[in-house]
Amino acid sequence: MYYERSVWLIHIPKINFILWGIAMFLLIGGFTVLWLMNIKKLSIILSILCTFACAVLLYGGSFSYVILSEEAIDLGKAFSKDKQSYNWENIERIHYYDD
Repeated sequence: MYYERSVWLIHIPKINFILWGIAMFLLIGGFTVLWLMNIKKLSIILSILCTFACAVLLYGGSFSYVILSEEAIDLGKAFSKDKQSYNWENIERIHYYDD
């Protein structure tokens, strides 16, 4: 997935940016709650929950990608470590839908 001459394109889907944006919002929200409630027990618990949710979203959002290379098309989905790979020899037709 890193720089290789055989890789033509690495596409990062829109869902990754949405998940990372929500994660950053939760992280900032957790610190804001901590600041507004003057570091009380409830604010610490809410801040820890927001930070944990942020970490989960950042982790899950880092798995989604599409790679076009000389050998194959590789796909990864958000929150899934499963990788789908399609060799060019097995592909008859490609339908592209832009959303």
